[in-house]
Amino acid sequence: MQTASTRCSTMHGRLSPRALIGLLSLLVACQGDHLLLGEGALQRDAGSDAESDTGEPAGDYSVPAVIEALSGSDTEDDDPSLTLDETELCFNSQRGGGEDIWCATRQPGGPWSAPQPMEALNSDDRETGIALAPDGLTVWFSSDRANDESGLDIYRSERGDRGLDWSTPVRIAELSSEDDDLVSSVGEAERLVFLARRANDDDDYDVLVAERASADALWGAPRRLEELNTDDEESDGFLAGDGLRLVFTRDEDLILARRTSTSGAFDPGASIATLNSDQDDRDGWATPDLGHVVFSSDRDGSYRLYEAFR
Repeated sequence: MQTASTRCSTMHGRLSPRALIGLLSLLVACQGDHLLLGEGALQRDAGSDAESDTGEPAGDYSVPAVIEALSGSDTEDDDPSLTLDETELCFNSQRGGGEDIWCATRQPGGPWSAPQPMEALNSDDRETGIALAPDGLTVWFSSDRANDESGLDIYRSERGDRGLDWSTPVRIAELSSEDDDLVSSVGEAERLVFLARRANDDDDYDVLVAERASADALWGAPRRLEELNTDDEESDGFLAGDGLRLVFTRDEDLILARRTSTSGAFDPGASIATLNSDQDDRDGWATPDLGHVVFSSDRDGSYRLYEAFR
């Protein structure tokens, strides 16, 4: 016995008006794919947000390419973070001797300026895990500048306009612990932040998330995303677009996890195969539609910033 779905997939030929009415009624019973009428046949509408069986966004990414304008010589660059309009990019670089925050700007669609160190944010100690707010008016990062036994702590700085200097960074006590706390990304309203935490250098990072009621409220205690954390290292959580997709790093690969609602749990995640290599690929940032991804990789021997499009 044929089901409604089977009949939907096997109809052929020219349709009379009466048959067309019957077909339209039958479409209500069809399950699964979105369907379109065209040329007298049924065609699958994959939709702009379709995904493969592996969880990867449908449509292969272009071959990841080095962002040459941001590359230095004999340096290591990672932790890229962009503003929503993609006109400012900040990242962690060792080109100055230590690990510091460097930023570049551009006009929409134009070339990147030469990266410059952010003197107002950097210290003689380590700065890493950069996370620009989408509007570019706040920046979050991790640093061990406290010179105590707490390891990396989370700091925040702000500015009133994109052309102004950053304020003196302030340690965010409720997000910082005795462990290493590595900030990953911050939501548009600054009410959601993803971070990674590990006890020491011999431990693996796990992904955590913290929330607060408003941009002026204290943060709630960070909670581990147990559905994502494994015996491998997980870090670099970046929530994309509608809050239903999370790009993160697991064991040197970029992973995409999904959920059906913003209050639900993520699935375990799957490798974004067209972005990953045999080397270390991490620190993903993406546009809301996942159409443009910027990340760090050492596939050519040193960590540099790469981008890919679909």
